[in-house]
Amino acid sequence: WNESRSVHTAETLQECAKKVVEAPCNISDVSQGKAMQDFEGKVVHISCPLEYLPTFIDEDFGVSATTVAFSRRVEMYQWTESSRQSCKKDSLGGGETCKTEFSYSQTWSSTHIDSSQFQGPQRQQYYNPSLWEFESKPLSVDRMHAGDFLLPRALAQQV
Repeated sequence: WNESRSVHTAETLQECAKKVVEAPCNISDVSQGKAMQDFEGKVVHISCPLEYLPTFIDEDFGVSATTVAFSRRVEMYQWTESSRQSCKKDSLGGGETCKTEFSYSQTWSSTHIDSSQFQGPQRQQYYNPSLWEFESKPLSVDRMHAGDFLLPRALAQQV
């Protein structure tokens, strides 16, 4: 299925490449001899500087940047619990005795690992704070211009 999908994607991109139209940054410049409607419904290629970019500020850390997107990713080094169960057949009665062993390790995680749900007998020794001093904070522009073209917000969110 993935191969078929890859072939289809490659064919689609090749077809688009044959039909792509180069557009100037400033359509409104009459000397270019083009109007915006000349590009309606076409695959358009532009190479223009981005304009009207905001300055994002992270006041908690005193950082600012004039850019398309700004993101603070917060992770905490937390305990995680793993369990392993082993079962042995009883020598009498044909039953089975199972034993669960718990182990603990630490890992970086961007989401809270709830240590109150740990099951092992030593679970009290492994505690993760439930309150985080800082949160992750992705920000992106609402509007992004490249020349006379207003680019979709979804494009800024992919940066």
